[in-house]
Amino acid sequence: MLRARIRNRLAAVARLARRALRAVCWWCLRRRLRDVPEPELREDAWAIVPHPDDECLGCGGLILRKTALGARVRVVFLSDGSSSHADRIDREELGRRRLEEARASCARLGIRPNDVHFAGLEDLQLADHVAEGAQRLFGLISADPTPQVLMPYAGEPPPDHRAVWEMGRAALEQLGARVTVFEYPVWFWDAFPWMGDAANGGWAAVPRRMVAFPGHLGRLLRDFRTSVSIAAVLDGKREALACHATQLERPAGDPDWATLAEVGDGEFLACCLRDVEVFHRRVHEPTPGSSRSDPGAS
Repeated sequence: MLRARIRNRLAAVARLARRALRAVCWWCLRRRLRDVPEPELREDAWAIVPHPDDECLGCGGLILRKTALGARVRVVFLSDGSSSHADRIDREELGRRRLEEARASCARLGIRPNDVHFAGLEDLQLADHVAEGAQRLFGLISADPTPQVLMPYAGEPPPDHRAVWEMGRAALEQLGARVTVFEYPVWFWDAFPWMGDAANGGWAAVPRRMVAFPGHLGRLLRDFRTSVSIAAVLDGKREALACHATQLERPAGDPDWATLAEVGDGEFLACCLRDVEVFHRRVHEPTPGSSRSDPGAS
């Protein structure tokens, strides 16, 4: 009994310390952020997305701000996300549902139906299809170029997200044009101190996550200098995210169906649903000799 009390007390102290550190990190980040000026918000953009729901989690607020100002946003989903609950439902059926959810979400974000595209690459296997994905992205973007591109942050942990960043980089290089890139974080927040340790590998994972903390914080403060205030459109972002019912709602009679609300005991969604979105903003300058050619040819 005494040992249990001590463990519980230590766990409570650790949670408070982590929350305090998280508040300090967020304060430090906010001091470095600069808002995107309205003229840039009015510019058209392509949104490159690994799976349905990433368009909301990572940059839904920015898309809403853009479309509200009259900008045209095109979106391409590289995969259908059919592996998210493949152990609970037929993959083909899940993929069909998730594509329908993606269309509904995009409509809520103000994206025209004809501006929603699906690349059809296999979920969780995007790293094996970087050249093919880059070719498809190049074909779409070169046929309808925009001054801005939204894409996953280069430091995203999931292989699919990293692969989509590589596809986007290769496609832009082949495009041979100057483009402003906004890299958005999603699973970058799955790290200490943003999410609870006990919910992410158990207490045994705490030392590993704490060791990784300095590098994570360094990337956060180095790369993320750009923000978009989304307080006025946060309800709309929530509504768009709610369209992804397979990721947010547990079907009746299936207590083992995982939802995003359970990730990190709710702290993951809290990170993605702040009243400000942060981005690694950079300007992609084509290397000398790059041209509008087939990225699969190199």
